[in-house]
Amino acid sequence: MIKGGVKEIKKQVKSYPYTAVDYVRDNLKVDEVKTVYREVKTTGAQTFNNVTIVYILKGTAGLWINGRYQEVSEGQLLLLMSYHIHQWQALEAPCFIYECRLSIGLLLLSNTSKKAYQRAMDELEYQIPCVKLHESEQVEAAYVMKKLTVARESYLQWADELFLVASISTLIYLFLTGNKQESTRQTSTDLGGILLEYLHQHHQQNLTPKKIAKTFDLTPTEVVSHLKQLTGKNFGENLRNVRLINATALLEFGGLSINQIGRIVGFGSAAYFYDSFKKEHGMTPACYRKENFPSQELTLSDDAYDAFMVLYTNYQHPLLMSEVTKGLNLTPRQFNQHIQKGFQLSPQELLIRIRVSVGRGLLLGTERSISDIGESVGYQDPKQFRCHFKKVYGVLPSDYRYKK
Repeated sequence: MIKGGVKEIKKQVKSYPYTAVDYVRDNLKVDEVKTVYREVKTTGAQTFNNVTIVYILKGTAGLWINGRYQEVSEGQLLLLMSYHIHQWQALEAPCFIYECRLSIGLLLLSNTSKKAYQRAMDELEYQIPCVKLHESEQVEAAYVMKKLTVARESYLQWADELFLVASISTLIYLFLTGNKQESTRQTSTDLGGILLEYLHQHHQQNLTPKKIAKTFDLTPTEVVSHLKQLTGKNFGENLRNVRLINATALLEFGGLSINQIGRIVGFGSAAYFYDSFKKEHGMTPACYRKENFPSQELTLSDDAYDAFMVLYTNYQHPLLMSEVTKGLNLTPRQFNQHIQKGFQLSPQELLIRIRVSVGRGLLLGTERSISDIGESVGYQDPKQFRCHFKKVYGVLPSDYRYKK
C-alpha cells in the first residue's frame, strides 16, 4: 500500500493544536456524521473525501480495496480512509451493513490525545483495514451504529455532540482492539502487485528503483525484491515488458510513427525499442503493424499528436472533454477536428480505442483478471469495459484471451 496517505495525515495532525477535550463544543457539527443501514450492491471503484466506518451486520460481500480483494462477513468492522479506493461486490446471498461517514477532523476530535489518533493511523497500514469483533463487541457495534442512524434532536445539541464523539470513539476503539484478519496484513506479493500497477500507470516516466522507493517509503533493494518475487523478473525486465504491452497497443493507431510510439511509452532509444520489440514478438514493430493492423497510413499533424498525447497520458482517469483542451491553446472544436483528421475518430471514440487496446495488451501479456484490467485502463464499470472491447474486437475479453 502506498504509505504517503497515512504519512501525510500523520504530518497534518501535528498542526492541530487541540483534541476533543479542548474544543468539542466550538468545532463539532451534528450533521458531519451520516450513517445509513443498507444492502450491499455491486459498485464501481469509488473513494470519498472523508472517513467511512463500515460494520457488516449480516451476510457476506466481496470488497476490493486498492486493487486487492477480500470477502467480508458478519461481525467485521472496517475503517476506510480517503485513499482507500474501494469497490463492493454483491454475492449470491444478501449482505446488510451499517455505513458511517465522517470528516477526518471529526476522527481527530473523537480521540482524546494525538497519540491515540496516530495509533489509529498506524493501524491503517493494513492493506484491507478490517477486524473481526467478538460476539459482545458485535452487539455493541450494532447498537452504536443503529443509534447513529436516528436523527438527533436540535434542542439537545450539547448532548448530541457528546453522543457523536462517544460513538465514534467507541467504534475506533473496537477497530483498534478487534482481531486483525490474517489476510489483511500487506504481504510481499500484495506489495509486488501494487508496484507492478505503479509501473503500468507511470511507464512513460524515467523510472528507477530509487525513484519508486521514495514514493512507497521503501529501499531500492526492496522494490526490486518485491517485483522479482511476484513476476520472476528484475526491475528492468518488468518495466520493459510494461512498455512493450503499451507500445504494441499503440501500433493500432496508424497515424503514429514507430519512433513516436517508442518515445511515447518511455523508450529512450529507438534502437533499444526495436531490439526489445523483436525479441518479444519475433518481428519488427513495422512488420507487426502490417500483419495485425493493416490499414491506411495517416500523416499526423503536430496538433493531432499533441491532442493524442493528452488522451493517452490521462486515459486511466475519468475525463471530461471540456477539460481536455486546457493547456493546448485549442478550442474544443479545434481539438475535435485535429483528432478526427488524424485518426478518423471522435475524441471519445479515440479514448475508448486507447483504453481497450491497452487492455488487450494486458489480456495477452498478464494473468490479471478482466475486471482488474478494465479498472486499470480507466473503466469504473467492468461491464462497460467488456462492452467496448467487444465493439472494437468483435468478442468479449474472456473469449479473446482464450482464443489467443
